[in-house]
Amino acid sequence: TFTVEEAVETIGFGRFHIVLFLIMGSTGVAEAMEIMLIAVVSPLIRCEWQLQDWQVALVTTMVFFGYTVFSIVLGLLADRYGRWKILLLSFLWAAYFSLLTSFAPSYIWFVFLRAMVGGGVAGHAQGREENKQITAMCSCFNSFYSLGKVFWLAGSLLIIGLASVMNPTVGWRWLIRIASIPGILLILVFK
Repeated sequence: TFTVEEAVETIGFGRFHIVLFLIMGSTGVAEAMEIMLIAVVSPLIRCEWQLQDWQVALVTTMVFFGYTVFSIVLGLLADRYGRWKILLLSFLWAAYFSLLTSFAPSYIWFVFLRAMVGGGVAGHAQGREENKQITAMCSCFNSFYSLGKVFWLAGSLLIIGLASVMNPTVGWRWLIRIASIPGILLILVFK
């Protein structure tokens, strides 16, 4: 019989761990872009729909409301059906509703769709949990896990950079469409 530590030492560290780290770390890029998107779009939707301060704040509130509610639901579903299935579902969900948000005809639709995006993004945590479990078994990989925080920073910087170029030229709707690309790419590499 092997202990977990002995089994991990026997298996070693390799390409699988690096690819897993990159894929699961990339969830941080997609998540950060979707969450930070509100900060760079809010001034534009305020002007377009003549919103008051509380209405702009409600958008952010509803994103995190969706995140909170769906975190509970998706966590329970992940325990029952498996984290990978829920992670894939969450990528599909977040990308779908993010794209729909770019076609929102009114403020009410925008708020509703962004709450649904928040719900989808909540499922990304299931992947991070799986990644934590795998990385905890391999002590040599733990240093890579701490580097994973760079992915969130990269997503935040990416959406701010994109917004500075796209908002003045093609507008917030195209920014949202472009911001949903990382989530769509993750669906494709999920295999």
